[in-house]
Amino acid sequence: MVTVTVAITAFDAERTIERALRSALGQTLEPLEILVVDDGSTDGTAAVVERMAAESPLIRLIRHDGNLGVAVARNRLVAEAKGDVLAFFDDDDESLPRRLDVQLHRILDYESRTGETLILCHTARRQVFPKGRRHVEAAVGSHFDWPAPHGMDMVQKILAGKRVRNGYGTCATSSQMARVSTYRALGGFDPAFRRYEDTDFCVRLAAAGGHFVGIPEPLVTQYMTVSDDKQLETELNYARAMVDKHRALFVSPEDYAFSRAWLELKYMSLANRTGNFAAGLSRLMLQRPLSVMMRAANAIPMTRSRAARRKLHARATPPGHL
Repeated sequence: MVTVTVAITAFDAERTIERALRSALGQTLEPLEILVVDDGSTDGTAAVVERMAAESPLIRLIRHDGNLGVAVARNRLVAEAKGDVLAFFDDDDESLPRRLDVQLHRILDYESRTGETLILCHTARRQVFPKGRRHVEAAVGSHFDWPAPHGMDMVQKILAGKRVRNGYGTCATSSQMARVSTYRALGGFDPAFRRYEDTDFCVRLAAAGGHFVGIPEPLVTQYMTVSDDKQLETELNYARAMVDKHRALFVSPEDYAFSRAWLELKYMSLANRTGNFAAGLSRLMLQRPLSVMMRAANAIPMTRSRAARRKLHARATPPGHL
C-alpha cells in the first residue's frame, strides 16, 4: 500500500497553522504522518503545533533554530519523510478532504499507463483575496486524455512562456504531490532561493524528463497575503536569479533576453508602474512583435488574477520600489 506524508513548512503562522493541520487531519485518505518544520518562527507557531500533536499522533514537529528559508525547510521535510509519496501543504492554506486521495490516484494511474517515474501532480487552487475576491488557478496537465507536458517542451513553457499542449496552468508547491524518490533524485530544492525555489525545481525536473500531471478540481484554497518575503522587489530578484541560473536551457540568446525583459514588465505591471510598463512594452514590441503578441495572448486568462494581485501588492509595496 502506498503511504503519504503531508509536509508543511511554517513560519510565523500562529494564526493559520491550525487550519492547515485540521485540513490535513480531515483527509479521506489518512496520511502516514504529518510533518511540520517550524523554520525559526518568532510567534506561537510551535506551541500550536505541539498542542495539536498532543491530540494526534500523526503530527510531528521539527524545529529550526533560525529562519533558514523555505527551500531548506522543504529539504528537511523530504529527508525526514517516511511515506512513499509526499504532499506539500502551505501553513496558511486549506486542502479539501479528497485532495490526497485524488492526487495519489492520478499519479498511480499515470505511472501504470506510461511507466514514467518522475512525475509531479498539482491541483487547481481557489485563491481567496482580501475583501472576498476569488479566482481559480488551473493546474498544468489537467486534461486526463492528453499526454502530460514533459521534458524540454515543459522547460520552454516555464522559462520562455512557450505554448505546450495540456500546458495551461501553474505548478504551485502548495498543491503539489510527488513520490519522495522524485524529490531525492533531483537533490531537493535549491537553498539559494527563498522565493522561486518551486519554479527552479520544476525547471530541473522538466529538464530531467519529468512529467507534469494535474487535477482540474480546485482542491486547495489559497489565502492570498503579502509578507516580508513576498514583497514584489524580493520576488523579482529571485525570479531574475532563477532565469539567469537556467540561461543555458533557452533555445537562443534572443529568447533568454526576451524572457528577462518580459519578467521586468510583469513586475512593473504588478507594481502599478503604468508609465514604465507602457514604455518597456513599446520597446519590446518593436524588437520582438510576435513574441509579445504570444505572451500577451497567454496572459489573457490571468487578467482577473493579475488585477487582484496588483491590488494586494498596492497596499504592501512601499512607494518608489521596483
